[in-house]
Amino acid sequence: MLAALTALEEQKGRISGDERIERAIEAGAKHNAEPYRLRGLLDRWFRHARRIAFVAEASGLGAGLIARWAVFAALIEKRPPEAILPVMRGAAKGEIADAAALRRAIAMGFDHRAMPEAVGFEMPDDFLPLFKRAFGARLQQETLASLISPASIVRVNTLKGSRDDAIKSLARASIRAEPTLLSPLGLVFKQRTEIARLEAFESGLIEVQDEGSQVVAMLVDAKPGMQVLDFCAGAGGKTLALAAAMENKGHLVAADTHAKRLQRARVRMKRAGAENAERILLTGEPNDPWLRKNEGKFERVLVDAPCTGTGAWRRNPDARLTASLEELQRLTALQGQLLARARKLVKPGGVLVYSTCSVLTEENGDIADAFLKAHPDAQPVDLAALFESKTSAPWPGDEPSRLQLTPALHGTDGFFVAAFRL
Repeated sequence: MLAALTALEEQKGRISGDERIERAIEAGAKHNAEPYRLRGLLDRWFRHARRIAFVAEASGLGAGLIARWAVFAALIEKRPPEAILPVMRGAAKGEIADAAALRRAIAMGFDHRAMPEAVGFEMPDDFLPLFKRAFGARLQQETLASLISPASIVRVNTLKGSRDDAIKSLARASIRAEPTLLSPLGLVFKQRTEIARLEAFESGLIEVQDEGSQVVAMLVDAKPGMQVLDFCAGAGGKTLALAAAMENKGHLVAADTHAKRLQRARVRMKRAGAENAERILLTGEPNDPWLRKNEGKFERVLVDAPCTGTGAWRRNPDARLTASLEELQRLTALQGQLLARARKLVKPGGVLVYSTCSVLTEENGDIADAFLKAHPDAQPVDLAALFESKTSAPWPGDEPSRLQLTPALHGTDGFFVAAFRL
């Protein structure tokens, strides 16, 4: 674990979060750490990072990596002090293996009254007012729910079989899975497993996708024979769900500005049997030739916009450590620009769908409100009626034309969706 943490520290700010984690796991593996277990330990490290740092400093252990590891070992792994101190003495560089300070850290725990609120909620200080605006009286309930590691969720690919087929396939592998509550195609795993090694995954029958993301794809209301665009497709998670909804009939475009993500989408499309989808690499410029050529072509356009990812912090806890107001400001400007560009691609009478994996009002309701103000011809879609036509679950939203899913209320990642008929 220490080798992996050292690798994380050395790479900070130089490469992306996902790549840092992979390199950290490689470093740990060189010291005989089992990668699957190490990934779980790193997940727990990120999930408690601010509280670990606070306790390490407040107890007198220090701010260094060894001090923070000692707190992690004591409070998360529940190792006794006599097992921690020898490691500290052997690994410390200028840090002191202070037995008394370690005992103070254990006594403090993560509920110390002096711990700042933002630290206790594991978020940047300047994000706390944003979360208070988003959740109000539910702040503690929602932030604590986002600290809990979520269960694994998959979507059944109806191009390959039914949900019953998937349940039976998983049962043959001694995996118990139960239907999700909101998505008619989701399954929640009742145990930890490496999904990529399952036959159901390799055959394309299941695809890893949070239930909230499945609901967003369902509310695009893509039908067989339509012209559909996934405007910010990334690695194609929602594209695959749209292809299945369209039964491989019609034309589906997965567009993005990141070539590597679209390459991953190609592999996933092949496994899923998504034959009606093509990938388009965009330039990111307003005058992109493909955008000009395809104005007014699509009956459905999904803008699953780049965002802070605050709704997925429970799934990607390392993202909490790099969130910033500067990035939020950049993203909200981009979100508005993407909606304005995507609007031109919608056929008259078609629908533009906006979604994020954020819980922040600045990225969700504010963006939808600004779009409606700028485009008074756009009519909000009754998503509640659409949802209830596709599943037996009751509408989980507070208003019919917008939906905000959250970990505490719905057991999903935090997703927002709104739709506009043009």
